Amino acid sequence: MDDDSIDTVISHIDMGYLVTLAVDQGDEGAMVNLGNPYDAGHGMVQDYERANALYREAIGVDNNTDALFNLGESYSQGEESGAVTALSFWQRAADLEHPVSQWNVGLAGRLRK
Repeated sequence: MDDDSIDTVISHIDMGYLVTLAVDQGDEGAMVNLGNPYDAGHGMVQDYERANALYREAIGVDNNTDALFNLGESYSQGEESGAVTALSFWQRAADLEHPVSQWNVGLAGRLRK
């Protein structure tokens, strides 16, 4: 391993530590940022339950629109009954002016016609 790759590993470890500290201090943006890799399985074992728990925590702190959107995405890719729940999360985010959620809600409305 060369010096650049060692620095990259160290910076990733430092960033993970800093994000975890921010989550512990109630930073809803950090909660979403930590939930995303759990959701996608990037850099860690994929864990939808952990990702969704972090998204829910971010929603509880400050109605984080990215967390609302991501939770809607999670439900939309699950069971058939999840579509209604997904739409409710997207609607909440859309009401708070999250553009992709607004698109999803509008598209869902057109598909129902």
